[in-house]
Amino acid sequence: PTPASKTAWYKQFVRSPSLVRNPPKVRHLKIASWNVEGLRGSLKYHLILQFMKTHHVDILLLQETHVVQTHTCIKDGFDFFFSGSLSAPHHGVGIVTAPSAHPYVSNFIGHDERIAQIDLHTSGHLTTLFSLYAPSTVPDPEDDLVRKESFWSKLDQIVTSHPKHKRFILA
Repeated sequence: PTPASKTAWYKQFVRSPSLVRNPPKVRHLKIASWNVEGLRGSLKYHLILQFMKTHHVDILLLQETHVVQTHTCIKDGFDFFFSGSLSAPHHGVGIVTAPSAHPYVSNFIGHDERIAQIDLHTSGHLTTLFSLYAPSTVPDPEDDLVRKESFWSKLDQIVTSHPKHKRFILA
């Protein structure tokens, strides 16, 4: 699906747009990032929830999830958003939001297996968080350059397509 259709899907099945029209006054949101090196077992989900609860993390950006599709699920009141691809089963990114962050979330877009974004309404501003999994180095220098240039070019296109007044956090 295209980003526009992913937005429509998110608003229809995950969050109603009416939920974010009048979000409460923003307190400080605690944001963290974690390369989880795969989420194939239920133990990792438990560890993520335990980490977020223990450290009072509102939003957790995940990399290297190994998730192979774009989808969402809810575990213990926490929303898990994933972006992945069957063609890249060792990649995948995701974002987890604690119940405390739910009033601020307005949109999720899984661009591909390396880039996912979540939009937040904070203090009258729109803030976008990106969970990124940049390509690692491979032995073939030409292949390495192509992979990295493709990733950074796509990210540049996504970021520059947003209004200039938007706040961005990349992790």
